[in-house]
Parts: sequence; C-alpha cells; structure tokens
Amino acid sequence: MKLLIISQHLAMEDPGQDNLFQLAKAHTDEGQQATVITARKPGYADTGKREKKILMEMKDGVLMLHLNIPYEHEMGLMAKLNVFYRYARQVRKVGRSIPKPDVIIAASPPPTVSLAAAYLSRRFKVPLVLNISELYSDNLARKGGITVSIVAKITGLMDRLAYARASIITAGSESVYSVMEERYGPAKKVTLIEDSLIGKSKIYNSYRMLLDSLHKKR
Repeated sequence: MKLLIISQHLAMEDPGQDNLFQLAKAHTDEGQQATVITARKPGYADTGKREKKILMEMKDGVLMLHLNIPYEHEMGLMAKLNVFYRYARQVRKVGRSIPKPDVIIAASPPPTVSLAAAYLSRRFKVPLVLNISELYSDNLARKGGITVSIVAKITGLMDRLAYARASIITAGSESVYSVMEERYGPAKKVTLIEDSLIGKSKIYNSYRMLLDSLHKKR
C-alpha cells in the first residue's frame, strides 16, 4: 500500500517527533511505501529566484518532498493565508506528478491543505483520511472583526468541502472529536487518534485498521 501524507507544518520542528511522520516510517518499516509533502524544512535558506522549489530527501526510508514555501508563526493573518494558498497550489501540482497512492492522509489546519488533498483524492480516485488537530475556522471566528469573520466563513466552507470527500476523519483530541462527531457522524466515520499519542507502534496500530479497511473496500 502506497501512502501519500500531506502536512504543511510537519517540518517546522523535528519531523521525527511528528505523529504522521512516525506513521510513514512505521509503514515503510513494514515494506510499504510512503511519501510526505511538507513545507520548507528548517535551515533550507531562500537564496533568490534560482532556489529550488522542491527539496527531496530520504529520511528513515520515507520520501520527503519539502516545498520551498517558508512559514513563520509570527506572520500576520493575511501573510499566513498567502503562504497557505501557495502551499496548497503547489501540493496540487506536485501531487499530480508522483505515482498514484492507494490512500491519502492530510493534516489540517490549515484547511487549504484539506481542500488540496480532496482534489488529489478525486483525481486519483483513492480514499482520503483527514487528520484534524484543531478546529481552525471555529477558533478564528471567535476572534471577531470583519476581516477575520469573512476569512473564517471561507475557511469553514473549505473544511466542509474537504470533509464531504473524506472517507474517514481522525480527531487529534477529545474536544475536536466531540465536535466532529456531532457535526458529521454517523454519515462520516470519525475516529479519535490523539496528537499526544507517543510511540511509533502505537501510532501505526491506531491507523492500521483504518487503512486496511479502506484498502479492502477498493
């Protein structure tokens, strides 16, 4: 089974500590294939127009595709939205050029990633698993302000379009799970896989039954 994992923020810290990377590594340890599309890795300096748009590397058997789109937590809302849009657009482009996966797993936020993953899921005609660690649009709406409210509505629409495509939604916490279950269950399968889960085998086992069930349906 070939996995395609899309996570914009996976490389912001040490990828080895990210649950989705641990899943990818465990998957390759089982003799399977996994590709991760993430943003620019730390230390990959932007040296101008000639800088490579994509940095490819093999990390612990996992093919990592780092898109050269920098992100900083300190960015303002509009700057972040610009980065989110550029990353999602590049994901669609890069995703079309790689071998067809069997399952796509995408991490949200940002919701632009979910929408890009839904596009690739339709294009390849493969199942989509959305890993929701935070209710981005809900949290944004609570901040108030006209601009923020408009952005919250737009990103909320993105979320709903992506959720409609997803075969399974995994929630990263009890609070996210309860909201997603209330909104989308039982029409959608919502499963709790906590972000705080530690250990490659625990993470892999949590996903394995879900992935096997999706693969058998095809």
